[in-house]
Amino acid sequence: MYGVHDHPEISASSTLDLDSGFPRFSQESYQLSFLEQDRPLLPGGRLLDFACGNGFYLASARRLGFEVMGVEYDARLAEAVRQRTGLDVRSHAEFRESYRGPRFDVVHLGHVLEHVPSPPDLLRELQAHAHARTVFVVDGPLEYNACLSRWVINLGSRLKAKSHNDQAPQHLSLTTYSSQKRFFETRGFKTLRYEAVEQFWPLPDKPEWRSPSLLARYALGRVSIALSERVAPLGNLFHYVGTGAGLA
Repeated sequence: MYGVHDHPEISASSTLDLDSGFPRFSQESYQLSFLEQDRPLLPGGRLLDFACGNGFYLASARRLGFEVMGVEYDARLAEAVRQRTGLDVRSHAEFRESYRGPRFDVVHLGHVLEHVPSPPDLLRELQAHAHARTVFVVDGPLEYNACLSRWVINLGSRLKAKSHNDQAPQHLSLTTYSSQKRFFETRGFKTLRYEAVEQFWPLPDKPEWRSPSLLARYALGRVSIALSERVAPLGNLFHYVGTGAGLA
């Protein structure tokens, strides 16, 4: 969903290591963990990762035996990832205009739907490359879901009379646990797995002992994650697995 400037590891001169571990409780580590857990639910061997970023998910899927293809909106990023990793990554324009290959058994969207103007239109586009048994694996944020850390952060903002942030919005749709599930099911998906989890972001994922403020923010994130692990459906991320044969 971003460009080369958002992935400095792609343009760096050093060797690109897609096998390096991601921090625990990060969106990337969740996606890779879910990929391994979901393997019994995933048919066949052809996997499409739409808006694949630097290819970390594709590389893991390939190690699990999938034949993989990635798509990126930014043509320069698609070319850079293809050159640096040897993965089959194509620009969205190229994929949309010229791909006529076999349909995919698995379609993955990792933190994609919240960025596009019309998520239903994107799903309809991708269904054209799916078959009746294709499984859609979708990960993303739950911006409005119950979450201790978000509640504390929002409370702090209200106490400081900060009514908005000063960053351009990147997420166009904001959902809860129930509304996100309903989004899929009202479009004909059959749910195979659905759950909420929690990542540290936007809180720090490591304790900074020299900064009481950062240490307190880390502690808040750790307590919030522990609570979400015990009380469903608390959390700020969702993981959905479902078949999309009935998608209209």
